[in-house]
Amino acid sequence: MVIGDEQTAVKYGGVDSLPSTFLIDREGRIAAVHIGLVSKGDYVKDIEQLLGAAK
Repeated sequence: MVIGDEQTAVKYGGVDSLPSTFLIDREGRIAAVHIGLVSKGDYVKDIEQLLGAAK
């Protein structure tokens, strides 16, 4: 987990809404972006996909 500053926002293309969540894959690429409030189920689904992709 990272709590970013303005430099972090610029690196990931700018953040126009809060909360904004970026899921980063093992290669450091943005794998998913969630803008606004997101359900736990959506996070779990995306994280499980990322973890499964490593197999």
